[in-house]
Amino acid sequence: LTATTSFIPVEDPAWEARVSSISAFRRLPKERCDRALLQLDLNADLDKIWRWNVAHVYLSVVAEFETPRRERNEVVVWDTVLSSKRAGKFAKQAQMNKYALKDPNYSLRGADVNLTARYMIFPYMGPLQTDIVSAYQFQMPLDYSA
Repeated sequence: LTATTSFIPVEDPAWEARVSSISAFRRLPKERCDRALLQLDLNADLDKIWRWNVAHVYLSVVAEFETPRRERNEVVVWDTVLSSKRAGKFAKQAQMNKYALKDPNYSLRGADVNLTARYMIFPYMGPLQTDIVSAYQFQMPLDYSA
């Protein structure tokens, strides 16, 4: 009975990410890319997914966008690994992204970006469970900033 509870799908937790502002948006000729630094509002309540078989939970925020050269671009802009149920409840305002949003084709200006909040459950035994919980859309500025 205990082994079969590992395969019961979990309810989607409350986990969302939004862009509160774009701190900097630049064209970087030396790196040959556009780079955006984002401030994120992150809210999570992961009580629903913590069971006896959960060792760790990986949370990530992924920016998805299209460019003329590539139909699908995905960039992880923030992530963390949680090791306890207590760590799975938080609200962080204006949190800087860990990893810059970059595009090597200089195509971020005016791009429509879909920000997704994702999680992956690492169990003590059994398969990994992963899902996209929420999505937030925003548009990049048409002009670079300082």
